[in-house]
Amino acid sequence: MVLSPKIIITKIREFLVLLSGKLIERDKEFTYPALLSGLWSYLQIMDVIELLREKELFEMKKQLVEIMGFDV
Repeated sequence: MVLSPKIIITKIREFLVLLSGKLIERDKEFTYPALLSGLWSYLQIMDVIELLREKELFEMKKQLVEIMGFDV
């Protein structure tokens, strides 16, 4: 099944808004600040994935849980 470009763009926008953590009014699908914020978060995630191995990320999570006293 091949998705149309409009559906792909909509899915990307939804994903970026989700990553942004910003609230969007009911009558709007997205805002440009939310898209930019989500894009920034996505780029940061991709940088972390390139820099660290999965084992290192989980070790950091374990250390954070020990420091904070609760699971994240």
